[in-house]
Amino acid sequence: HLDYSCIQESLKEFGFPSGRLEVKNFKDIKVIDDTYNANPLSFKNAIDALGSLDSLGRKVLIFADMLELGCDADKLHFLSGKYAADSGIDILIGVGNLTKHFLSGARKAGMSKKSIFHFKSSEASKREISKIIRAKDLVLVKGSRLMQMEKVVQALKSSGV
Repeated sequence: HLDYSCIQESLKEFGFPSGRLEVKNFKDIKVIDDTYNANPLSFKNAIDALGSLDSLGRKVLIFADMLELGCDADKLHFLSGKYAADSGIDILIGVGNLTKHFLSGARKAGMSKKSIFHFKSSEASKREISKIIRAKDLVLVKGSRLMQMEKVVQALKSSGV
């Protein structure tokens, strides 16, 4: 026998962990915070989510290395980059060493070099973000937990865009 009133009370306090496809409005931009984790399937799902949303500005993907993929890491990043480029994303910003393969996949799929940016770390990228992001942009931030992409989300929040 289930006590529905107990379940109802428990659900009032329920919340998803921070960084799981949370939509946040910061000044003149909308940010999808998906910084909790990253693997090829969650990356594809996040890109699909970004592609399905309407935006008055550009669609921007700020992404970090997908870690713990083993010997297929380079190939999986490359294929994910091709997928992102084919999904109609306007700007790609890669953070970390493995994202070089992601960006290579995007270029192979025909994405312009002018639409692609690369930074070695979340710390390095957060200093440059405000120069790339424009008002009305829709920004997805995605990466493995160890890449500390929540720092990028915080930089977007305080950037003044």
